[in-house]
Amino acid sequence: MRGFAFFPPLLPGELLYSALARHGVLQGLTSPKGLMKELYGRANMIATSDLPNNLSTLLERLPTLQNPARDLMEGHPLY
Repeated sequence: MRGFAFFPPLLPGELLYSALARHGVLQGLTSPKGLMKELYGRANMIATSDLPNNLSTLLERLPTLQNPARDLMEGHPLY
């Protein structure tokens, strides 16, 4: 699976949605489906604010310097 050439560094305590949205803005993506395609490889993903889903797919695409899933969930909540 293709990874990102660039992903903005996660700020301390930043919501995961904020970092994902910032990535979309920096990449010039103008539609939610375009962002989902960029992040997960599929445009038909459903974003939920209460439960993290498909984190393994997202982590496979993030650069290797990113935190593992547990640190991502604990340090960068979805909501």
